[in-house]
Amino acid sequence: AAGLNNPAGNAFVAWVSDGNSLARNRLGATVRGFLRPDGVPVADTINGLLTNFALLNPIRVDESGNDVGDKVVMTGTQLDGMASPSTCNNWTGSGMLLTGNSAHGPAFWTHFSTPSCNQGPFRIYCFQKTINRPLVLPRSPGKVIYLTNTLFTPGGGLAGADQLCTLEKPAG
Repeated sequence: AAGLNNPAGNAFVAWVSDGNSLARNRLGATVRGFLRPDGVPVADTINGLLTNFALLNPIRVDESGNDVGDKVVMTGTQLDGMASPSTCNNWTGSGMLLTGNSAHGPAFWTHFSTPSCNQGPFRIYCFQKTINRPLVLPRSPGKVIYLTNTLFTPGGGLAGADQLCTLEKPAG
């Protein structure tokens, strides 16, 4: 209904793992360029989602781009993309399940809590697997934040810390 799927109707897979299948593998090895339906970037690669913890924005919108806020999301998928032992007994309905949280960042989007399966139902993440385009993020005007290359040794107070930032500030 949101016009997101391909003509064959198989462009999306659920981000859930079980004892026989990993969510990350169900996407394919080369899929990249993940955006929310409202056009906001989420991550460039699967490794960005998992290994590098480079989640750019929380996955908190539905298929129509509506912000649903802070929701529990069934995943059965650990921080590294591997299956959790908590998958409602391979999604048959009993036991425990690993959940993520739609409002959280780099780690907790897929690995947040382990409620009982009978506390649901919960939402699931749906990932498009049929497009492979790198994310290109435009540089937008705003305040710059950076990490110094020089290590700071306490002793000069806040003025010393500010001086280090001034010495290493970007040109321009």
